[in-house]
Amino acid sequence: PLLGFVDRRTKEFVPCRLFGAVMCFSQLFFPKATLTEKQGDLLRSIGDAFIYFGGVPFTSAVDNAKAAVNKAHRYDPEINREFTYFCGHQGTAPLAMRPKKPKDKNLIENALGVFWRWARRRLRDRTFYSLGELNAYLAVLAEDFNSRVQRKYGVSRRQKFETGERAKLLPLPETSYTFGEWKSAKVHPDCHVQIDKN
Repeated sequence: PLLGFVDRRTKEFVPCRLFGAVMCFSQLFFPKATLTEKQGDLLRSIGDAFIYFGGVPFTSAVDNAKAAVNKAHRYDPEINREFTYFCGHQGTAPLAMRPKKPKDKNLIENALGVFWRWARRRLRDRTFYSLGELNAYLAVLAEDFNSRVQRKYGVSRRQKFETGERAKLLPLPETSYTFGEWKSAKVHPDCHVQIDKN
């Protein structure tokens, strides 16, 4: 089944993307449904993940999406300006994964796969009518998922996080981040610039 919700007005199914964030040691997982993979959705989702974790990690590893990385490079990637400002506000250092190196992001890929296989049976028979409703249910599923005892370790992700990682996190910033969008605009002969067809 696809992840999404039904628009009450048009009765059409609106497909969503599944964003995921994971802590390295405990593998505590945070899921969120977004309408797009654009920068605004990415930054809001990462900010919500930090709130869910109750703190900010020293470093934040991201995929080489255009929303975070302008130009991928093995040793010196060019981080997107807005993403740099976001990380500075949060107090974390951005780390871009190396291009064509899936092992660099195996934790999040594995966590997304395991969570989706576990959650999709629970999502299959439910109908959601807004993005907020869908995300509220994903938050409930995340708590159940993170509280499950892992057979390999004999403890849950939540227990590992509380005993081994929570104390290492930096405090959350006092204010939320204000998102900005950067574009190079061409000045027309009438001294106007066009932004989003306006």
